[in-house]
This record gives sequence, structure tokens and C-alpha cells, in this order.
Amino acid sequence: MDATPSKPLTFGEAIRRRPGMYLGDPGPEALQHLIDELVSNAIDQFLMGRASFVGVRVHDDGGIEVTDDGPGLPFDEPAPGGSASLATHWFTTPHYTARADDHAPHVHLHNRSGVGLALVSHCCTSLVCRSWRDGAQWEQAFAIGEPVDAPRVVVRGDGRGTSIVMRPDVDLVEAASPAPAPLRASLWQAAHLFAGLRVHCNDEVFIAREGLRDLAQLHDDTAMIRRAEQGPPQTFHWHGRCGDYEIDAAASGWRGVDTYWHTWINGRETPLHGEHRNGFGDALAAVGWQPASAMLHVIAHDPRYAHPTRDEYVSPGAREAIRAALTGPLEAFCRERGIGRHDPKRGPIT
Repeated sequence: MDATPSKPLTFGEAIRRRPGMYLGDPGPEALQHLIDELVSNAIDQFLMGRASFVGVRVHDDGGIEVTDDGPGLPFDEPAPGGSASLATHWFTTPHYTARADDHAPHVHLHNRSGVGLALVSHCCTSLVCRSWRDGAQWEQAFAIGEPVDAPRVVVRGDGRGTSIVMRPDVDLVEAASPAPAPLRASLWQAAHLFAGLRVHCNDEVFIAREGLRDLAQLHDDTAMIRRAEQGPPQTFHWHGRCGDYEIDAAASGWRGVDTYWHTWINGRETPLHGEHRNGFGDALAAVGWQPASAMLHVIAHDPRYAHPTRDEYVSPGAREAIRAALTGPLEAFCRERGIGRHDPKRGPIT
């Protein structure tokens, strides 16, 4: 028996040995995961007040470009150990913490955990990054996770933002171009989850000034065709912060047998809901209103909870924080409109 220890796999070898662990099912969904990694990074900058837009464009030559107007990647900072720039380190070396630099808030549009820019770089036969940083535009190319050249300044000026053009490794990802409809749907939803963010999808631009309120009203505009005799829907919306939680909550429509719930945490949908939904439910119960639909997106500003969430959110303290934030605004909304326990004709809902 050979007792010689096996050589540890490199990150690139690990991806190729078991791509499903990192990308899920191969094909357009796996490629969408890579795009979402880059878009999520730009949205982080938006949430910190450093960027105003993110865009995705599929070029005729097969390149997939993701752009933003953020502060740029740290090509001008040393990496741990001083052997390369910090940005190069991020493109080549995976991080096994929630975030490479422990920033918060941090969003994940996809439904799988990722390891940042390194995953994208290792899954591309070609990736070229151009990024403005302190009056200089830096450029560096990568192939299958390895630098093709050293980072260099290509122009100086007052530009801003980052452009990453990638060409996926079709043998690994099994898709050369994203599926148009899921790409558009993902970016359209992102615009509604992050109020005021401009989201470019090829030649389209999506922006929802009031976030989930716009999405809730769109839902009710469709439903009104079937329920016009009941009058216009009532739409509650509150966007603000309570402690370490940024909350975007909307509720709309007439009292139904069951409320249709749609919830997200840190950009990721939570189909089994959890403590954030329970907190909103407590606030609705307190005012006696059972809306037809309720939507809730919570972003954690505490780095301990600014991480990918699976199907259910169980973070301690979220329920009470969301209940406390929403009960007062809901009470004022229901009193003004005479709904819930303030409805003289229906009485309280039990």
C-alpha cells in the first residue's frame, strides 16, 4: 500500500474535478452564476454609496461585459505578502470567508455560495479587467485563473468605474452565452430589490425609484383586472433602517384568505422565509390587516450576517427589529385609509 500523501488540489483543479460544487448544474444557469458574482460586487458598492449603476452587455464577438461606476479595484495596493497587487490576488486566489475584505453590506443574487472574483476568473478562457483607481485606469488579463501579464496603467485621467469582459470556458461551464430571458429577469428584479440603482441589460435600462413598492403595485395592477369592483388596492411601503437591518417592505391588496409572501435577504430569495417574514407578519397582525401580498427585503449591515443565506433566515434579533420598525408605520397607514382594525365595516381581523 502506498502511504505517500496525495498532493492537494489547486483551486482550478478542484473546480474542474467537481464543477457542480461551485457552479451548480452546467449550462446557462452556471454562466448566470458567474455574471451574478460580478453584478453582486457592483451592488455592494451601490449600497455603500460609491456607485450608481451596474450593466451587463453580451457582445457580438461572444464577450460578456459587466460594468459599474464604482471606485475601482485595488490594483495599486499590495496583496498579502506583497507578491502581487491586491486586485490580482482577488482574481487568482479564492477566499473562504463570506467576503474577501469583510465589507458589509454584501449581497448575493445567485442561490449558491461563491468564492468571488477567483471563481469567475478560473472559469474563463479569457478575462480582461479595466478599472479606474485614483486617476489611473489599470488593465490586466487572465486566462483560466492565471495572470496573462502584470497589471499596468493604460491611461490617466478622471475616469471612474470598472469593466470586466469575460469569455467562459465552454468545456467547463457548458455555455458560451447567457440565456436572454433569465438574464433579463435577474437584472430586472435586482433593480426592484435595490431602490434607485440603475441596471443596464444590453440596450435596456431598469430603475425602480421606490423599490418593492413599484414591484407590489405592478403585481396589483395586474390583479385589478380581475377585482376591479373592489376598488383600488391599498399599498403600504416603508424603506428605512432599524439597527443593523436595512428594510424594504411592501404590502398591498385586499384582505384574502392567505397572504402571498415574497422575501429576500441580502439580495437572495428566501422561499421558506424565516424570522424576517415573522417580524413583518407580527406587525401586520398587530394592525389587523391581512393583505393579498406582502414583500420584504432585508439587508444586514452587521458583517456577521452579511453573508449568503439559504432558503430560510434564522438570524437572532431580526424578528423583533423588523416588527418594531414596521408596526408604527403600518398603524399610521391603516388608520389613514380605514383598513385593518380601523375598518368600520369589517372590524378587526382575527
